[in-house]
Amino acid sequence: MTFTTAWRMVVATGELSPAETVLVLGASGGVGNAALKIAHSIGATTYAATSSAKKATQLTAWADEIIDYTERSFDEAVLEMTNGRGVDLVADHVGEATWQRSIDSLAMGGRMVICGATSGSNPDIDIRSVYQHHRQIRGAPMGNRQDFRDVLSLVSTGELTPTIDRVLRLDEVADAHRAIENRDVVGKIVIEPSG
Repeated sequence: MTFTTAWRMVVATGELSPAETVLVLGASGGVGNAALKIAHSIGATTYAATSSAKKATQLTAWADEIIDYTERSFDEAVLEMTNGRGVDLVADHVGEATWQRSIDSLAMGGRMVICGATSGSNPDIDIRSVYQHHRQIRGAPMGNRQDFRDVLSLVSTGELTPTIDRVLRLDEVADAHRAIENRDVVGKIVIEPSG
C-alpha cells in the first residue's frame, strides 16, 4: 500500500520525469522510502531527508544526496546543493512541521505533492512563496486501482523492492509499535501471525 501511495505522489500526481530533481522527506519511512525508490527508478536526481547517519547509510543505493535534517535545515541544504535553484518536486507526507521549508525547497515552477499530515494539518505558510515563484501544491492521497496495478507490476518483476526493516511475531507487536514511535525503522515492519 505504501508503494501505491508513493506512486500516486511521485508519478500520477507529481509527474516526475527523468531529467528532474526530487526531495523526499521522511525517506527512511514506509511511504518516503517507496517514493525515493520510485524516483530513483525513474532516473530523477534524488535528495533524501532523514534523521540519522545510520538511516542515511541505508539510503545510499537510491539517493544521490542525503540530508540529515537533525543537523541542518533541509531547505537550506537543498538550495546549497542545487546552487540556489531548488528541486522540481518535493514529496512531503509530514505536514505542518515541514510545509514552509518544503515550499522553500522548490525551484521556480516546482511542485509539492502531499499525502498526509503526520505532524499536524494547520501549517503557517507564506502564500507569496507559492504564487510569486509559480509553484504548485498537489494533493495525492492513497492511489487508485490503476496506480496499484502500475506499481505492483514493478514490484512483481523485482524492479522495485520494499524495504523490510524487521519481521516480528504477532506477540511482539508492542515491540513494533515502540520501534516506530522511537523512529528506529527504515522501511516497514512485518508482523507474522503466530502459527
